Amino acid sequence: MKKQFFCENCNRSVPKEALTCPHCGSSFQAVKCPKCGFTGNTDMFAAGCPICGYLSDSFARRTVKPAESLTPQPSHIPETKRKKALPDWFYPVAGVILLGIIIAIVIMYLKL
Repeated sequence: MKKQFFCENCNRSVPKEALTCPHCGSSFQAVKCPKCGFTGNTDMFAAGCPICGYLSDSFARRTVKPAESLTPQPSHIPETKRKKALPDWFYPVAGVILLGIIIAIVIMYLKL
């Protein structure tokens, strides 16, 4: 099946590289897949819709779901150092210790 692009305004076939429709004059901001509605620039649609594969030569050979094929594999994700979050009990314990220190200072001040 030959890849074709259609004007959303007049539904007539237009060249892939066209910036405006030669039939009605509408300007093209993006390409919209007629099957799934995904919108993107023409480079993204070079081999068909990147989401559903519409008009792609490899559409019939696809065996994985589009969402899985667009998800980066764990081996490709760069490892970043994350700061470890403090445990949930840290803040109440720190609060009790701080309160104890404040009470001790007040008691020492009052005894003078």
